Amino acid sequence: MNKKEGAIRKIQFTGRSSFSLNLPKSWVEEVGLKPQDSVVVSEEGNSLLITPLRSTDVGGHQVDLLVDSVNVEKGVRKVISAYLAGCEIIRIIPSEGRLGLDYKDSLKMAISRRTIGFEVTEDSLKELTFQALVARPQVDIFATVRRMFIISSNMLNDAVASLLHNDTEEAISVIRADDDVDRFNFYAIRTLNQAVENPTLLRDTGLRYRSEAVMAKTILKSIERIADHAVSIASLAGKIPQLGEREAEKIRKESSEVSKVYEDSISSFLKLDMGAAENLLEEYKGSDEERLLSKIELGPSAGLILEHLHRVADYSSDICEAVIDIVVAREMKRKV
Repeated sequence: MNKKEGAIRKIQFTGRSSFSLNLPKSWVEEVGLKPQDSVVVSEEGNSLLITPLRSTDVGGHQVDLLVDSVNVEKGVRKVISAYLAGCEIIRIIPSEGRLGLDYKDSLKMAISRRTIGFEVTEDSLKELTFQALVARPQVDIFATVRRMFIISSNMLNDAVASLLHNDTEEAISVIRADDDVDRFNFYAIRTLNQAVENPTLLRDTGLRYRSEAVMAKTILKSIERIADHAVSIASLAGKIPQLGEREAEKIRKESSEVSKVYEDSISSFLKLDMGAAENLLEEYKGSDEERLLSKIELGPSAGLILEHLHRVADYSSDICEAVIDIVVAREMKRKV
């Protein structure tokens, strides 16, 4: 069978109200199905998705990762990549020698800050094992986006306040809150990656079609980037010259407007309101020239802050575009 072109099969009438379809032998053998095995048949518009029943069970994936026991960030990136791919058990093994105590402690702390339900189950100088304690992830993407928005929106407001009041303690609080956004983001992406191949899990996320997982990832990534810009603004507290009253007022005004745009973009997703998303995009495009002039008129410090705020508006527009993509795709499938 040519996998790109697909196999053509004729539907057989097998009873008063039943139809049957022969499955390609090559596919049956490839996925390891046998007579009397069950499959899950899911509707996607005018198409059917056939999935072996055992494939809808989450778990069993294991990977061994070799690390150099020196560069912690390299090890963290490898673990996070395996985590996002849906691995349930991740074994960290030194490429030579053994895992140092400092390396293990730093790696465990970093993974704990960035993952949900992923705990150390074996800890020695020769091996460090992380395992998912939640057998089946349960993530409602809409609820997750709402939660991530609340955290990141508060971060943005607090970041601007910490900068204007030169409050380094509040700035540190903003920076630490970024870990919460990362945890939700990684867990949601992990779930979406698994849901693409699992119709049951996909329905649990609140999405209807596999293609919507791509748009959902865009929204999650936009929120994560907005949180990063809040961190960047907070990091400037105590490091740049005190802003003048005119500059500070401009920052307050711009921050308020951008926060409203961000809130409205998330609202358009939660309601899947294409009209609201389209209106926001029109308003956003119309303010490009004004945004550019604002940065030119103010000094370099204020201009840098405005740039971060404008990037938040950019990511908010990306959220609106993803909303439009989801709604249009659903309408197309509904008409088929």
